[in-house]
Amino acid sequence: TPFSRMADGRKVLRSSVREYLCSEAMHHLGIPTTRALALVVSDSRVTRDLTSVGQLRDEKCAVLVRVAEGFLRFGSFEVCLVSDSATAPSAGLEKQVLAPLLSYAIGRHMPSAGMARDGATGAEFLKRVAQKTAALVAAWQAVGFLHG
Repeated sequence: TPFSRMADGRKVLRSSVREYLCSEAMHHLGIPTTRALALVVSDSRVTRDLTSVGQLRDEKCAVLVRVAEGFLRFGSFEVCLVSDSATAPSAGLEKQVLAPLLSYAIGRHMPSAGMARDGATGAEFLKRVAQKTAALVAAWQAVGFLHG
């Protein structure tokens, strides 16, 4: 993004190791998180400002491969927003995309809650997701983790 890693999409080894250590610590503290499968160091290098005051240094790039139950994100639903813009990601497809996506999400991520059997509505699903997300963010804050 324009707001992270100088918009080049590259991550340095230093921050990849930090992400690995934090995610493993949270896992062992009982806080839900993705798990690291592998850390791959690249031959490519990128220049980073270590202190945000012009202290530039060439660093090795790396990729942290993560695994999880799934990678359905809030943004997966945001593409279904009704928009006045014809350039929206799913312009004109809200009905064809949202219902199957919601059905998949309920069946895959909340089957034990009986939501799939009970024909849960989007509003009920959203309420449960909001509750689970609030509990997750509170657990993060309790250990001083900031997602950003």
